[in-house]
Amino acid sequence: MDVVDLDFTTLHFYDKYLISHIKDDVVLDEAKTQNLINLCQEYYKGSPYVYLSKRKGSYNVVPMVYLNLWENPELLGIGIICEEIIKCKMAEFEKNFSSVPFQIFYTMESAVHWVESLHEKKIKAGL
Repeated sequence: MDVVDLDFTTLHFYDKYLISHIKDDVVLDEAKTQNLINLCQEYYKGSPYVYLSKRKGSYNVVPMVYLNLWENPELLGIGIICEEIIKCKMAEFEKNFSSVPFQIFYTMESAVHWVESLHEKKIKAGL
C-alpha cells in the first residue's frame, strides 16, 4: 500500500482501489477532483480502479464534480463508507449526480466486496 498526503486528503492506494480520507473543513471542488483523477491515472497507469471515500470528518462536496467522471474509463465506481446517518444522506444526494456506479456502505468490508464485484464485471465484459 502506498500513502499520499495532500493538503485536502490522505490517499491510501491498493491494487484495485484507493481510500480517501478528506480532511476537515475542505470543499471538494472540481480543481481538487481533477487533482485526484490525475494522481489515480498516474498510479494505476490505465488499470481499472475504484475510489472509496471514508467519511469521518466535516467537509463538503460540490455535487457537480461527479458529472464528468464517465470520461475516466479506468474509474469503475465510487464507494462512500460512512458511519453517521447525516453523512450517508449527503452521499445519497450526491449519488444523483454521479456518472459512474456509486454505492454507500456502512463497513469497509462491504465496500471492498463491491470493489471485487466491479472488477469481476469488468473482466467478464472484456472477454
